[in-house]
Amino acid sequence: LLLSSIGTSLTTIAYPLLVLSLTGSAAKAGFVGFARLLALAICALPAGLAADHWSRRRLMIAAHATRSVAIATLAALVILDEITFWVIPVVAFVEGAGGAVFGAASAGAFKAVVPKPQLPAAVATVTGREAAVSLAAIVASMSLMISMAIMVTSFRDALDAWLERILPADAYVRASA
Repeated sequence: LLLSSIGTSLTTIAYPLLVLSLTGSAAKAGFVGFARLLALAICALPAGLAADHWSRRRLMIAAHATRSVAIATLAALVILDEITFWVIPVVAFVEGAGGAVFGAASAGAFKAVVPKPQLPAAVATVTGREAAVSLAAIVASMSLMISMAIMVTSFRDALDAWLERILPADAYVRASA
């Protein structure tokens, strides 16, 4: 469960970065985030109904397996440099739908697995873990953002210094736009 939460938090950061590196479009990055949230919204109610009628354990396993296959497919396409934009929102949608199914099934599975006197402590433990993962994801994303800003600034300064050394001139002429 903890590993799943970490993976979900990391994909929240990874999808926009992947889309931006592939397309350079912030709008497309937002579309991918929307696709993931849309899946959660569409699948939440049916997932709850499914969790009430079928084995919660099997639903949780199937949801994780589906999400894992989708993310592994995306990773393989990135590694093989065969990625196209349309794959990313599809994977985000599948991952969001799997998250909805897993969340609905796991909420009820607690009552079936944990003895009633220990239920408050178990819920508190899981909630604490998820909060810690969310906080770590925020720290990781801020660290990535700061490091990217430093890297871009450093690159810009290095390029400027290199151009001044290679192309020394008192004035530069630019073509009109």
